[in-house]
Amino acid sequence: MLPPGELGSSRLFLNTGGPRGGPNLGHQHAEWEFNLIERGWVEYLIHGQRYRLPTDSLTWLLPQQPHVLIDQSRDMRMWVAVFSEPLVRQMSQDAGLSHWQRLLDRDEPVELRGRILAEPEAEMLGGLCRRVAGLEGTTHQRGRAGIAWLLSEAWQMFEHAADIPAGTHLHPAVEKAARLLHERAHRRDADNLDAIAEECHVSRAHLSRLFARQIGMTLTDFRTRQRVRLFRELVGRGGRLTLEQAATAAGFGSYAQCYRSVHRELGCRPNQLAPH
Repeated sequence: MLPPGELGSSRLFLNTGGPRGGPNLGHQHAEWEFNLIERGWVEYLIHGQRYRLPTDSLTWLLPQQPHVLIDQSRDMRMWVAVFSEPLVRQMSQDAGLSHWQRLLDRDEPVELRGRILAEPEAEMLGGLCRRVAGLEGTTHQRGRAGIAWLLSEAWQMFEHAADIPAGTHLHPAVEKAARLLHERAHRRDADNLDAIAEECHVSRAHLSRLFARQIGMTLTDFRTRQRVRLFRELVGRGGRLTLEQAATAAGFGSYAQCYRSVHRELGCRPNQLAPH
């Protein structure tokens, strides 16, 4: 969308559950982001709660709001739009969007959860995402106009939509373990689940039981899923890393281990993730 400048940059991309799905999701940043689920579902860990976001749901993630994508359907297709805060602030002033100003000027963190759009509105917003994404490479003025349009429409639809059901509250140890495994998936110390449990102030056996019950998978499977997503991101960049190097960088102990994990999680071979 817009390249980096004095007001920062913006990004808009389509993330799918398929082999070349898109960047690894789950982070905390100083930008504004919305996710529109066009097909399938995703599950996020946000502020200690587990949320399932179904088809036609729209979620805003605000600055410093930590979130980790913990599961998704194989057929998932989701638009992800990310905007720098200076860009949002300037556009809200230009367009006189008072609701943005109120959010921007708050001192305390703001937490928003997902909402369900009516099907026609979800299709309209998805179509707008495609149109704005198609502006990449055009003039700066057209790009800014497209972003302002997208920001305004996405927020107005969000404000008038119905909330998704409340998320499931997670045990603090489960939340911390998920965050640590996400952040450290590429590191060898992520293999030491006893140390992870110690950092969460519980025994490994207790953490394993809690995690499996609340997240729906084992600690090992969750860690593997984070590594597969990171591997997919590294390979999808089309850089200089070989598949073996990307496997190591993603935290796998060997390429064979990476191959088995990618095939199990994504249903494809690692070389199918590379851009053509």
